[in-house]
Amino acid sequence: VLEKAKFLSSKLKEIGYNINFYGTPILSLVLKEDKKALYFRDKLLENNIFIQAIRPPTVPEGTARLRITLSYKHSQKDLENLIQILNKLYGEVGSHE
Repeated sequence: VLEKAKFLSSKLKEIGYNINFYGTPILSLVLKEDKKALYFRDKLLENNIFIQAIRPPTVPEGTARLRITLSYKHSQKDLENLIQILNKLYGEVGSHE
């Protein structure tokens, strides 16, 4: 699972995302804006991918994020699908780095 997390983190950084990997299967994709985190969550859900949008007061103001939790059940195809969708979303709205 950690190899999957490393792979996903690396690929999302290549796209330009601010993603935090701390050696666990939980990744934080920081989008900063609450509205953007909710928009990304909704777009992913439209593609049958459930990822939580974490917003204040759970995280500090201006650090809204998606919390990506990987498990052994996620296949390489699942990861590639997520990367493809997030790449498209990045092209649409960016990540406001």
